[in-house]
Amino acid sequence: MSGFIGIEVDTLLRSPVGEFARIADVGSYSGDASHVPGAIELSVHGAVVLDRELWDDVDWLWPYVIQAIDECLAFGLGERYFPDQPIVFRVERIGDRRLMFTVQGGAIDRMVAADTAELLAAVAEAALDFFDHLERLVPGSEATFVEEIARVRSWAVQRGG
Repeated sequence: MSGFIGIEVDTLLRSPVGEFARIADVGSYSGDASHVPGAIELSVHGAVVLDRELWDDVDWLWPYVIQAIDECLAFGLGERYFPDQPIVFRVERIGDRRLMFTVQGGAIDRMVAADTAELLAAVAEAALDFFDHLERLVPGSEATFVEEIARVRSWAVQRGG
């Protein structure tokens, strides 16, 4: 789990019986390597934008979140739909130093905002942690996400870190 000044980000895997466990605590995975069920939990000062209620194929959701953030950094707005749900994840630049994350679909309407550098640091740490654990659980998976991993690593340069 990553946490930066009130920002918490973690990845959970969902078992076949619907139970969730932190990916760091999962010892092995024997399911479909191309559709790994799970959730991203992301909250800012207790305001939840992503949680286990919004579980999906987490091996696809993380890249979509990264792509939306990267698009926002380049153009001021980025969005992607969840892999298997009519839910949109949107990232928008607010002024020079803040990002707003919005998740909408059906009855779901969530929004959080935070300092850009802090949000990028927290999400980057959790994303890289996810890809490391996914590679441990599903050997060879890292090759599929080379571009997303490079994008996340480039955020440190953009933050000046």
